[in-house]
Amino acid sequence: MKVVADTSTDIPSKLNALYTLSFENALINPRLGIKYAKECLRLAQEVNDQRSILNAYNGLGNCYETLGNYDSALFYHQKTYLLAIPVGNKRLLASTIFNVAGCYKELGQYEKALSIYLNTYSKFTDAEYYNPRLHLFMGDIYIHLDNYPEAEYHSRKGIQRTFNTEIDYIGFSLYVQLAKCLHHKNENDSAIVLLDQAIEGLKKNTDQISLAGALSARGELYYDLGNYQLALQNFLEEDLIRKNTSNVVGQINSLINLSKTYIKLNEKGKSEIFLKQAIKLTRQIQRNKDILLIFYKQIAELSEQIADVNTALFFHKKHDELKDSLLNQENYRQLNIIHTQYETVQKEHKIQEQKIILTEQQLEISEKKNQFILLIVLFIIILFTGTLIYFRYLSAQKLNFLKELQKQENIRLNAIREKENEERMRIARNIHDELGSGISKLYLLAEGTLPLLESNEKASENIQTLSKTARNISENMRDLVWTLDPENNTLDNLVAKMHEYCSDYFEDLSIRTNYNITDPVPAYILSKDVQRNLFLAFKEALNNVVKHAGASWITINMKIDNYRFMVEILDNGKGFNVEQIRKTSNGIKNMSQRLKDVKGSFEIDSSPEGTRVRLSIPIHPELQNTTFM
Repeated sequence: MKVVADTSTDIPSKLNALYTLSFENALINPRLGIKYAKECLRLAQEVNDQRSILNAYNGLGNCYETLGNYDSALFYHQKTYLLAIPVGNKRLLASTIFNVAGCYKELGQYEKALSIYLNTYSKFTDAEYYNPRLHLFMGDIYIHLDNYPEAEYHSRKGIQRTFNTEIDYIGFSLYVQLAKCLHHKNENDSAIVLLDQAIEGLKKNTDQISLAGALSARGELYYDLGNYQLALQNFLEEDLIRKNTSNVVGQINSLINLSKTYIKLNEKGKSEIFLKQAIKLTRQIQRNKDILLIFYKQIAELSEQIADVNTALFFHKKHDELKDSLLNQENYRQLNIIHTQYETVQKEHKIQEQKIILTEQQLEISEKKNQFILLIVLFIIILFTGTLIYFRYLSAQKLNFLKELQKQENIRLNAIREKENEERMRIARNIHDELGSGISKLYLLAEGTLPLLESNEKASENIQTLSKTARNISENMRDLVWTLDPENNTLDNLVAKMHEYCSDYFEDLSIRTNYNITDPVPAYILSKDVQRNLFLAFKEALNNVVKHAGASWITINMKIDNYRFMVEILDNGKGFNVEQIRKTSNGIKNMSQRLKDVKGSFEIDSSPEGTRVRLSIPIHPELQNTTFM
């Protein structure tokens, strides 16, 4: 995927690769994930690809979540949600709104997050759009609000539905959440079993943040049970993951856990080292007021336990100041709500009085308006009905006129066609009567004279040539007369003629002939040009086989496929160079041009094993009573 992102010139492929890399690195190397997401965003904005812009914002939000920078994560997830609204995909909408609510939760704005989740829960519980993360997030908020029964309900509900999906790693996180609820009820054995299963499952996935959370929960449980060595082991493993993912909030939490555990193990020196690291990191989360409030209190209490009085007093003071600030903000918010509610009540009283007056006026206006509307509707109905009748009359007149025109045109075309057929028959009879007998006589005279000139070799050769030429002219004349006969201008007659010609042509030759002909052949009408050009091209192809191929067999396939009649001529001759022959052979040029003139096609392939010629013309079954080109 990295190779595609670095080298691909295909924009969609490159965008997909960049987003995939940002998504894959979000939980294991979020800073690298941010790099890929920003490159995806830049390229997507250049080509105005809205879906890829959405993906890039989502990738940035995920990476900043891993880093614990929830303000930035919230900013990008809100942008993702706004872009998802026009798409109209409910699954996408649910996913993006979950991310927004998750950021509010991590920022300590639990009521706002819970409000979003409850609203989402009522809309996206269908199996088609269901996302088990909803139960995970809601349960986590209820734990923060000390409502463990609701947290346990959502944990079990999520577990029940999660393992019916392909995202079982969410189920392991729900195990962790349920374990916290059981620990709260002192059902610690069951809680440990769930945590062990969750950690084992999460280690097989790439979700390092969830794994760190599970280790933290198991460490807390062992700590509360007084098993400080096992607690320390879990907290150390958690701290390593937090550092690798650069999750600041998570690092502070793991460092505080390590500090309090080392106090229990009577290693206050190590406890002080980890506590100082935690204090240093709190400078990076100054905007996360609710989280800071918790950390300040924990730091102050731990400082007391290691006898660092100054640090303890400092953080007790910061905790109280921050708490007062948050309380003032909450009080100000509540005062604003009360003031707004009071103004709303006053406005509603005035509005109600105005509504009574307006209702009386509107009733009077409504009666007059209804009368006026009724008159307008009646007028429109009358106008519409009259217009409809008028236009239907015009349409009927126009249709009758067009039918009469078509009738006259058909009479004219039939007269022309009949006259044309009579002329063709007259020409055919004249050719047959006036030229046929003369050419036949010429042929017979040549044949009769040949024995008399056997002693004269040159004269005999000329007479043989004359005889052969007369015979060819006679045959061509018969073919011409056949094509001029209007009774023969159908596809079945043409196929029969081609079969007859082929049989006669190869009768005295040592070339084996095979036929494969569609049966039955429909009697579709052909124009004289189509009929003549296809037949002449067919004759030329057979002539080339005899004169040049040196073949021992020939196969002729005739079929109808996709509104085209195709003739395929195959032989096992010696073949030739097609490109070279195209330039020098008039026969091939003539065949190609004849088919092109009637919108047909000509193909030829040749190799030392033989040659294939394919001739095709268009046919139109819907025009059975119409001559076509």
